[in-house]
Amino acid sequence: MPVANGTGVVARTALAQDRGVYLGSLGVSAQVPETLRNAGHHVSVFTRTPSRAEARALDLLVVCGHPRPLGADVFGAPRLGTWNVHPSLLPWRRGPQPVRWAILSGDEWYGVSIHQMTQVIDTGPLWWQDRIPRGEGGHHAVLHALVARAARALPSLVARAEGGERARPVVGIGSRQGRVPPALLRLDPALDAEMFRRRVAADDDRGPSLEGPRGLEVLGAVRRVEAQHAHPGTVLAVTSTTLTFAVRDAVLCGTTRGEPRARVGEVLLPRGLA
Repeated sequence: MPVANGTGVVARTALAQDRGVYLGSLGVSAQVPETLRNAGHHVSVFTRTPSRAEARALDLLVVCGHPRPLGADVFGAPRLGTWNVHPSLLPWRRGPQPVRWAILSGDEWYGVSIHQMTQVIDTGPLWWQDRIPRGEGGHHAVLHALVARAARALPSLVARAEGGERARPVVGIGSRQGRVPPALLRLDPALDAEMFRRRVAADDDRGPSLEGPRGLEVLGAVRRVEAQHAHPGTVLAVTSTTLTFAVRDAVLCGTTRGEPRARVGEVLLPRGLA
């Protein structure tokens, strides 16, 4: 999963036997630590990968969106090992940007898995999986929803692991996808409406944009409003928060981040071609 800030937490829960369970987490948001707090955990925040000594003091390390591989001396050190929260239905879409790939590919479902970390990335035994149907939300919203589901599942999974339950093996290893190439996220009015919409949604947290005569136009969500009737890129209407423009097979209306600079009749181009 893609990472926002590398923030981590260490959480402690006192069990009935008065034995502490210590959890570490490296995550994309506060969802995991917030859920652990709500479940009665004591949480403290750290901003770096645990050392081997720190990991050995943990009962469980939970990784969520950490951008660098963890060595076996770290992920194998906690008593219950390390669990990874991965936003796909493993073994499908292994790799660092599964939600972007899922949006670009038009997947019918988005998924999230919690699995035991091993030396082969995204292949360890599964603790839990869930999925949500495809909607119109962009990368940020989908990722938030998936991680929230995983966070809600963690407290009961920890209890089950403490009770002796083991994760189940993953069937197959799937195929690993790297980071989405910038060319597959570039906006171009020559694209058809559906692919244009997917690219905006897949890159919505990083400012998808077109080049206008007066500067960049950064787009939020876009929707189809009618059939195409103008040269691709032609601006057909402007409000204080939206741009309506033609693409290859349709007219789209997109929200903008800030007031649009373009004027009706001007032509938007792929970024860098103005």
